[in-house]
Amino acid sequence: LVNKETVSVLDKYQENWEKLHPGADRPEKLTIDPSDSAWSSFKTTPFFKAVNYTFKPTKKTVVSM
Repeated sequence: LVNKETVSVLDKYQENWEKLHPGADRPEKLTIDPSDSAWSSFKTTPFFKAVNYTFKPTKKTVVSM
């Protein structure tokens, strides 16, 4: 499920993060949430759709990743 589309979105997010935090050490975990510019692209990826599908029986929606 983590295909080229998903990797591309994550790479773009990483590039944007590095621009906003020049010289900073990369955190162990990066969080993408609706306030991030990458969110609209990320939520359309097969990976994100699969995660939401997994949570569908709980009637909950993933709002950050």
